[in-house]
Amino acid sequence: MTDGILVELDKVSFGYDGVLALQDVDLVVRQGDFLAIIGPNGGGKTTLLECILGLRKPWRGTIRRFTSGRAGALGYVPQFARFDADFPLRVRDVIAMGRLGPARSTGGWNRWRLAPAERTLLAEISDRFGLTHLLERPIGDLSGGQVQRVLTARALAAEPEILFLDEPLASVDAQHRKTLVDTLAELRSRIPVVVVTHDLTPWAPIVGQIACVNRTLHYHPEGRVSEETLHEVYGCPVELVAHGVPHRVLHEH
Repeated sequence: MTDGILVELDKVSFGYDGVLALQDVDLVVRQGDFLAIIGPNGGGKTTLLECILGLRKPWRGTIRRFTSGRAGALGYVPQFARFDADFPLRVRDVIAMGRLGPARSTGGWNRWRLAPAERTLLAEISDRFGLTHLLERPIGDLSGGQVQRVLTARALAAEPEILFLDEPLASVDAQHRKTLVDTLAELRSRIPVVVVTHDLTPWAPIVGQIACVNRTLHYHPEGRVSEETLHEVYGCPVELVAHGVPHRVLHEH
């Protein structure tokens, strides 16, 4: 790891069916960062995460990851969870899957027995996300917002070295939205967090850096963007709502 850098992208390009979705993207994520990635629908935000995570191979450019390489080192919470709602998994089981590594991927039930410290960790995470009363419920019985909280808890159970979340507040109710934001704010002191979002308002107190993505990437290390940058990224004037008041985002805010 160099100068606290955990992820470094150098001139990364990627696309679909011959059409560029990302073009010459440069980006670094450092220890202590809380990076918000914003941009229009179809602008390449999720594609960027998938390239960083190794789920997609860039057409051009280089991605360097200065993490341990162990299972769970790169925590990821996708925007849409796809799973068989009828599969008999309890919430407790899904969260515990965060502790599943290569050594536990085979070998039967004995491999799944958690150490006391692991059970304590999972109990603490479940309580933090308000999931304790749901631990015995089938995952298929949960609402979209509850599933999102379970998947975030699973990612944290792996004790990641960096955490990526794609629209984590999209289906979460107001009460648990604050819980999630507060938890990630606390987590920032230990690991960097990268959040894809359409709404910066809930994250405003804790965002440290902003990346505006619409095929190309504009990086703002100071955590604020000018009206001109938003116009360039979105292709039109952008009105945001902060604390219920519509206003334009200006350089000084």
